[in-house]
Amino acid sequence: MMRTFNKQKKPAKYLIILTTILVILGIPSYIWTKKNVSTLAGRYNSPMSPIIMIPGSSASADRFDDLVKTINKQYGEHHSLLKLTVNTDGKITYKAL
Repeated sequence: MMRTFNKQKKPAKYLIILTTILVILGIPSYIWTKKNVSTLAGRYNSPMSPIIMIPGSSASADRFDDLVKTINKQYGEHHSLLKLTVNTDGKITYKAL
């Protein structure tokens, strides 16, 4: 007695095996990629935005020091501070804190 093989079942079997392997490899790859992208995005998206505060003409350059100290104390973060002074001769001096 001769056996006949159905040629349609063999490619379908390999297709199912290949699909299963791709799904098994794809799920961990997707999870790793998603985690890696959010980690990198977090590094480049700073949670702090720059704020420019300009004291009035009769105020000193140190007018906002207490406000910055209060903010740093309340939120537990150190906010950098750059003080610019424009002199009457047009020169700009700065001090970073």
